[in-house]
Amino acid sequence: MTNLEIGERIKLERCAMGFTMQELADMIGVATSTIQRYETGSIKKIKLPIIEAIANKLNLNPSWLVGKSDEKYSAETSNSGKWTSPPQLTNKDHKDIEKFINNMANELSTAEGLMFDGEPASDEDVESIINAMRVGVEMVKLKNKEKYTPKKYRK
Repeated sequence: MTNLEIGERIKLERCAMGFTMQELADMIGVATSTIQRYETGSIKKIKLPIIEAIANKLNLNPSWLVGKSDEKYSAETSNSGKWTSPPQLTNKDHKDIEKFINNMANELSTAEGLMFDGEPASDEDVESIINAMRVGVEMVKLKNKEKYTPKKYRK
């Protein structure tokens, strides 16, 4: 397998994992330009420890990366940048949500002329709205944690 083919595999898998050249370079301890040179095939011989580090960070079998094996994924690697367990809300998150919901509940209870489905809103209606808002805010918090937590902090 040529250096260009190895570089193409590195680039393809790096992009599939959502890593930039800079992120991959930082993870394995080389310069961004070095990653760029690996991906374009400019470096004639990539050292084995570098191949292993790249494969580990991209959750790949090092032998597949250099074309010696058809087994693409390694069972030993685990730092894939993916969540191994879904994010959970912390106590602070729950307190923030409760504070927000309490403020909204106060505004809804003091609002005059609040209508629900064309009729004046009853206490049950207001409570249903508040519960729906609580569920929605919790879902948004979890989605934001999933989306905006840096890969290195994901468990």
